[in-house]
Amino acid sequence: MGYTHDVFHALQKRAKDCGSLTNQNKDQNIGSATGQSNSLSGFLSSLVVNGIIFAVMLLLFLILRKSQRRQYAPRTYVGTIKKEKRPDPLPDGIFSWLGPLVRVNESYVIEKTSLDAYFFLRYLKVAIVMTFVGCLITWPVLFPLNITGGAGQTQLDVLAMGNVRKTDHKNWYWGHVLIAYVYFGFIMFTIYRELMHFIAVRQAYLCSSMYANRISARTLLITSIPEEYLSVPHLLKLFDNVARIWINTDVKELEEMVAERDKLALKLEAAEVKYIRTADKNRRRAIKREGEGAGAGDPEGGSVGARWVPAKQRPSHKLKFLIGKKVDTIDWGRAELKSMNNKIQDLQARQRTDKVKQLNSAFIEFTTQQAAQIAFQCVASNLPLHMAPRYIGITPNEIVWSNLRLKWWERLGKITIITAFLVLLVVFWSLPVAVVGTISNINYLTCQLPWLSFIDKIPKVILGIITGLLPSVMLAVLMALLPIILRLCARVAGAPSLSAVELHVQNSYFAFQVIQVFLITTLSSAIASSVQDIVGLTNPTAITSLLATNIPKASNFYISYMLLQGLSVSAGALLQIAGLIVSKILSAILDSTPRKKWNRWTKLSGLGWGTVFPVYTNIVVIALTYAPIAPLILGFATIGISLFYLAYKHNLLFVYDNSIDTKGMVYARALYQTLTGVYLAEVCMIGLFALATTPGPLVLAILLLVFTILFQFALSNAFGPLLEPLPRNLQISENSPATAEAAANGHEAERPAEAIEEDGEKAGATALTMEAPPKVSMIKKFFQPHIYANYLSAKALVPQEEFEYTYSHEDRENAYAHPAMAALEPVLWLAKDEAGVSKEEIDGCKAFEIIASDEFAWVDEKSKVQWEPTVDEEEVNPPDYVEKLPM
Repeated sequence: MGYTHDVFHALQKRAKDCGSLTNQNKDQNIGSATGQSNSLSGFLSSLVVNGIIFAVMLLLFLILRKSQRRQYAPRTYVGTIKKEKRPDPLPDGIFSWLGPLVRVNESYVIEKTSLDAYFFLRYLKVAIVMTFVGCLITWPVLFPLNITGGAGQTQLDVLAMGNVRKTDHKNWYWGHVLIAYVYFGFIMFTIYRELMHFIAVRQAYLCSSMYANRISARTLLITSIPEEYLSVPHLLKLFDNVARIWINTDVKELEEMVAERDKLALKLEAAEVKYIRTADKNRRRAIKREGEGAGAGDPEGGSVGARWVPAKQRPSHKLKFLIGKKVDTIDWGRAELKSMNNKIQDLQARQRTDKVKQLNSAFIEFTTQQAAQIAFQCVASNLPLHMAPRYIGITPNEIVWSNLRLKWWERLGKITIITAFLVLLVVFWSLPVAVVGTISNINYLTCQLPWLSFIDKIPKVILGIITGLLPSVMLAVLMALLPIILRLCARVAGAPSLSAVELHVQNSYFAFQVIQVFLITTLSSAIASSVQDIVGLTNPTAITSLLATNIPKASNFYISYMLLQGLSVSAGALLQIAGLIVSKILSAILDSTPRKKWNRWTKLSGLGWGTVFPVYTNIVVIALTYAPIAPLILGFATIGISLFYLAYKHNLLFVYDNSIDTKGMVYARALYQTLTGVYLAEVCMIGLFALATTPGPLVLAILLLVFTILFQFALSNAFGPLLEPLPRNLQISENSPATAEAAANGHEAERPAEAIEEDGEKAGATALTMEAPPKVSMIKKFFQPHIYANYLSAKALVPQEEFEYTYSHEDRENAYAHPAMAALEPVLWLAKDEAGVSKEEIDGCKAFEIIASDEFAWVDEKSKVQWEPTVDEEEVNPPDYVEKLPM
């Protein structure tokens, strides 16, 4: 304690030498005590650096987008994207593509991508409106109040509330709180309106034949089923109109064996192709050395491959690392693959018997979407946490099969443990993030810590980069480590599908974004900028007053952060330079077989909604929090989000894969999370007004906080029951398209256009028969959501043409069976060569009952593997590729 006491006294003495911020009456040069503000130099440095990066990246994108079509427009032609999902290509001109991209309508986005993609772009657009309107509301009033506040701040700090001198300008705070009422009232109405729009569009999408005719639309996953109900007859008693039931079984042994077989097949395929390439390379060398006669075939010579490949050059490997027996990869692989094929067939047959171990979950397909919704919304068990939670609309390709075995108490225990782990992770992550916040205000530390005095000698431009750009980059890198951990936590917690994983990650990652990127960085930045006065004070009230003065200064860090995000990151999202370079390098080094080349060609980069949404929700939260305190940030948020909107609109339509679809649920969560910014701003204002001893604004701020809490409570009660289920009246009005029986006959039940028209004539309630509403102003549309954001208007956004999915009997029977139970034997994809070695290897595989093919792939004159993506305008896929309809 004595040592600490001496340190604090020494720091206190230095603080006195440097001046004090706490006694504003005596200080003749307010603000100098913390060192000269470098907010303007930091801003200009960030603007210049990020502006240059933006310009260079954008220029490269404009130059490369025409020649690198696979990188910048793969969704327009890659074979794995269904033709009806491919957007029309943009013009090739340098800037001629921008106009058509901006004019792409919302219905087109839903048709060509997914509901999540549409709502993500919608969120960015709404965020632009929020921040831009915030500029119009706050700037004309708060800038003059802050500038004339008389607290002596300089540079950008003069535009923040910290420049209002509480001793002389208490009445200035009335302007801040009244503007908060107006602006946050607008924000709350916008969130209310967008929830209405979300529910309307989601319901219109769920009722459309594009979705309703899928098997997943009428399939329910029930977890934690009691053992006494874990049979088909008992489940049939619980639910009506059931078409099929898949009770999940323990397939761990089969699953592991199928995975091992797939790995073995790829190993054998690579060895076969390597053998063919080696033969071709040796043959070409012989021809070059001895002439054309050396390459002629020798019918009497036995194996063609053996002639060109000595035994020591054949592919081989050790069965165990370093110490295992060395074997010929091709001979060993063929024998092993044949053996595993037989074993897997036996296990698959055994899994279809009644003697296998059943798990406590089941997929139930109903005859209609209406019946599935009734089962989804009912209470199935009198016991808590039994036969729950239930999920509807999960597609087979997004199921996390390992989580379907969890009992209710296992799920509850895992959720508790993961929650505790995430809380500890927040605490752990606070340390490095706090350091980043300190760096952003490191110039304020030089007066107290003499060993940092060299910072004063650094040129202002470089110091601006250190305090403005460097912390932003460090923070972005630090936060990039989190998504992997959070997705793993979601799986461990028991999420049954990839979309559920993303929703779980969205909550936890948003908490990280707000706590780490915003709150801790803000507080550490404010503490760093006033450390000289904090160490000289013993009164907690004086310390909080000091922090209240300096918290508005922390907004300078987020101006740099938004410049980084808006300029550099948005341009980087367009250019994708890392993906472009890495794909070229890895393709040349690793893609040695036709299948590997096909995989790299057809596999598109995707977005994890759980980690994408929170980043931009947090940007909006930061902007809203600082709106009444440092409103300048709203302008940079508007510019940054606008650039992101254009970048993501391009990439979602032309680049990104949209396989994971929460059907818009991420949007509803993002809207609720946006209110966090309103809460933080209100709490901050309450603290500032309390410290400034201004009772009038303080009372109004408290009332605003109470109103916000009541607003969210009412919002949750009103919209909560409508977020996931499909309301009964809409199911009836849409005649519930798609029955399982009709689909089994090779076609889906359709909702006749005549019926729709007849209903519209009777009730005047369908979008197809209603007269187009008269054109009205955007303001009127905005403030009348019950008319312009309802179900009927939403139907105009969702494609209404009939979609038919003709499922085969096998597809229907195996739709929700574990993939391992229906796994087919792999087919090897080889490369054709001039000497005929590939044909010889195909015959050799056939002797082991292994199918191989060398179609559409060949070895070129450099003995490298090539393949043809399209033949006669038809896409080329691996010989064992099975195209499946949307489930």
